[in-house]
Amino acid sequence: MTMHMKRQDIPQNAAPESLVQQLCAQARVEGRKDMATTLSARLNRLATDVAINELSAVEIIQLMRDESENWGNQWN
Repeated sequence: MTMHMKRQDIPQNAAPESLVQQLCAQARVEGRKDMATTLSARLNRLATDVAINELSAVEIIQLMRDESENWGNQWN
């Protein structure tokens, strides 16, 4: 469950720079959580494919390399 900053969470005398820092920190945390969820789902999918198809060690290694390349290319 994502926690969102509310008006009550902001001190009345907070400097704008402090607020920006808090918002950026919260965005980083939420981004990391989203990335972890995505990566977890992808790894689970790979594990399911390996189990269903009874892949050999060589095939598993290639599958992992392909997934790694796909993951890297997504951010380029």
